[in-house]
Amino acid sequence: MRNISKYIIPGLFLILLSFSSCDLLRTAEQDASPIVEPNDTYPLIESFTVDNGSTVIEGDTVVYTLKMNKPIDRSLTFTPVVTEATTLVEGEDFDIEGPITISPWETEGKMMVYTYSDVTPEESKTLAITLELNSLAEKYLINPENVFNTVTVTVANYKSANLILEFSWDKDIDLGEEGVYSAGDYVDFDAIISTAEGFDINDPWATDVGIYDAATGNHPEVIELAPGDLEDGEYIVWFDLWSNAFAGYGVTTEIPVTTHAYQIGTDFDEMIAQDPSAIINADVPGADDDGGYASNGILCKIKIEGSKFTVSDYKDVLVGTTKSSKVKTPRPNIFKEVRIAGLTR
Repeated sequence: MRNISKYIIPGLFLILLSFSSCDLLRTAEQDASPIVEPNDTYPLIESFTVDNGSTVIEGDTVVYTLKMNKPIDRSLTFTPVVTEATTLVEGEDFDIEGPITISPWETEGKMMVYTYSDVTPEESKTLAITLELNSLAEKYLINPENVFNTVTVTVANYKSANLILEFSWDKDIDLGEEGVYSAGDYVDFDAIISTAEGFDINDPWATDVGIYDAATGNHPEVIELAPGDLEDGEYIVWFDLWSNAFAGYGVTTEIPVTTHAYQIGTDFDEMIAQDPSAIINADVPGADDDGGYASNGILCKIKIEGSKFTVSDYKDVLVGTTKSSKVKTPRPNIFKEVRIAGLTR
């Protein structure tokens, strides 16, 4: 008899392999089909809403809430998708703190969208956001008939009622071989507010109102006045030269202080030059310098009527510069957040 075992064994192997291939094909076909059929046992999205309402103001945080109709034993992650933003730019005008995650056995998740205000007056803008599930596994955990609605929020322009006064003196001072330095880094001006009634540039501290927000040692210095911070009336804003690292170098370059008056989100935006006769030059020492003295001059004038601010320049008031080793009313002890650096001689 001929030995046929060498043919039988490979043949059996091929038959078994064909059965195995059929099983693999069936498994792939089954995996390609949805493993979840729409029925009442799988959760549905109950709502996707904004807690703040349909309109927010620039600078507000928008809170979104997603609710499911029932919990499951696994987490779900929903990715936010911006479908409309008009002129809003993500990363500049808003940021999304997402995605929304619903933990196991929970039915609710939240997401924050941070909007940012700016000084530019603008028309209202629209921000529209929907959600999506990126994970294929998670898509099979909820009812396939779920529909992700789009939530639209109107972002309105932020308008501040506050008056902001920003004082700057960024001027290059050329010390020859020593180099060129910025006055903003080495000169310390303070901006002080006094009542106009009884104001005397030769004794300005006698009527100051005690607001030292612009006496920090920073550049620029800033005062922000909200309605009600000061009583109705007229006020003088003046400078006090506290220190000047350029004094003694013999350089007489003028260092003017410019006042930028504005309200965020409105058309009120004015640049105010100080009185030319009151401009300090780079060789004048400040009150805190060795051999220094009080040097003061008027920057602008403010009139307050309720929530209305009127700002005018030096021409509305008598302007002068005082250089005196003695004044009737001494400067109060004002804490300095920053002290300017000295120059190496």
